[in-house]
Amino acid sequence: MQIQWFGLSYYKIQTKDAVILVNPYASKFGLKTPHFKADILLISQENEEYNYRPAGLSNPFTIDSPGEFELKDVFVYSVPFYPENKKESEKGPINQFLLEAEGMTLAFLAGLNSVPTEEQLERFDEVDVLFIPVGGKEVLDAAAASKVISEIEPRIVVPMHYKTPGLKLSLADANLFCREMGIKESESLEKLKISAKDLPQDETKVFLLKP
Repeated sequence: MQIQWFGLSYYKIQTKDAVILVNPYASKFGLKTPHFKADILLISQENEEYNYRPAGLSNPFTIDSPGEFELKDVFVYSVPFYPENKKESEKGPINQFLLEAEGMTLAFLAGLNSVPTEEQLERFDEVDVLFIPVGGKEVLDAAAASKVISEIEPRIVVPMHYKTPGLKLSLADANLFCREMGIKESESLEKLKISAKDLPQDETKVFLLKP
């Protein structure tokens, strides 16, 4: 499996049989929005930071509501989380995604703005790769993200939704998160290539990706 990140919560996941796009954003935020042909499109919420739907390239199977789905040997569980803020909660749930593919479980907690309850985290108890926001403001900050990670205990953590060059949103950078996790910020990877047999067994590793 190959994973690319393009800033905010936008990812491209390439499995043996499918291309999955997660939370493409609109170009108004100062970042270039890459377009790809995809089989599956995941949208966490109807907000321009998450819900850009590329037109004309393909007609992906779009998941933007709670439920369970299967396509091209990929299982997707869309789990509704309601924001802590009452006004935001009235807009409906934020879809948090669990993906099962190639013998691994990936969790995307996009737009998460408060530490989930024990009941909410029950669905995330066997996560191999966790994608979690760390930039603060409208999403988790470094300390809150660290707490969620300690509850889930994934094998790999990929931070997202933090300050990157050109981004017009006011977010903290990855340094704060790395310090919170007690690690040195390492060189960002262009792509993350993972397989079930190579997952770390006795520790949680953090990988920074280059947008």
